[in-house]
Amino acid sequence: MGLVTKFQMYSFSLKSSHRTEFIDITRRVEEVIHSSGIKEGLCYVFVPHTTAGITVNENADPSVKKDIIESLERLVPWDGRYSHSEGNAAAHIKASLVGCSQALLITGGALSLGTWQGIYFCEFDGPRTRQVWIQLLAKQALNEPVEGASTAESSVTRPKGGKPTLGRPDLPGDKIG
Repeated sequence: MGLVTKFQMYSFSLKSSHRTEFIDITRRVEEVIHSSGIKEGLCYVFVPHTTAGITVNENADPSVKKDIIESLERLVPWDGRYSHSEGNAAAHIKASLVGCSQALLITGGALSLGTWQGIYFCEFDGPRTRQVWIQLLAKQALNEPVEGASTAESSVTRPKGGKPTLGRPDLPGDKIG
């Protein structure tokens, strides 16, 4: 039997309260997966910002994220000698080191994370209101619908001004843009 891939796009906003901050978004991503009905597939988490990132790391001991933040600050100090004229070059460098996305497995309708792992939104130039985009990819056999998945095509368009918007009003979650 052939296989087909289904795509579903979601997003949510969050607000950081410090210049540098790691915000645990694991539960929010899990809620998106649960509401999608996808049982097996991939979850791609992306931030459309040049001074923020996404990482997967320990979420049981808060000292781990403190250590990561302090180590990044030692590697890339905020008051370093940078050419970027906006004054936030350190935030851009830290975001590049951490990365803007993570690809995660979905198994049995849930994220496949290690015992101590969590997903963190990494703010490096806050406080700000930010977006997190989530693309879910579900593999299914032909003639076997994915529970809760829509068969409508998804599309991302760029209206005037260049900000993408989600062309799927039937999806739960916020529109992108």
